[in-house]
Amino acid sequence: MCIIVDINVASQVLIHQSSDYMHIRDVLLVKRSNQLVYGGKLGREYIKNNEVRRLVSRMDAAGSARKIPDEEVDGEAKAPLLLSVCVSDDQHIIALARISGARILCSEDSDLCKDFKNPRLISNPRGNVYKRGSHRPIVGQKCRYCKKHRTMLPCCDS
Repeated sequence: MCIIVDINVASQVLIHQSSDYMHIRDVLLVKRSNQLVYGGKLGREYIKNNEVRRLVSRMDAAGSARKIPDEEVDGEAKAPLLLSVCVSDDQHIIALARISGARILCSEDSDLCKDFKNPRLISNPRGNVYKRGSHRPIVGQKCRYCKKHRTMLPCCDS
């Protein structure tokens, strides 16, 4: 499963080993069972942070990160649907998810989190947001459709 790490938490997730994001760091860097995806504006934001840039470069070389071409992400970010429906100013993150198939977002931007969970923007399966350790079940397990919660999430036995 692919994961998008917003720049507002990239240092916490990838560098500083915040306890809320230890599981994400583990599946990306240790187990390598999941893959970080980036590109477009997010890739340009990563470049501005030297520590994040160096680590993502190493992850690229190891195969635990995948860069989506900037032109694809930038083009999708200008789509009329994204421009009209997004409540955040992060259309580039939604575009990245739509192109890459990533359905897990690490971010503390509440408007972006609303957009990421909006089925008009991301569906089949819907997006999930990871903000703290209690969200661990959404990562690294086989997803299935949950009728109770109307989402692709290993959240219950319904």
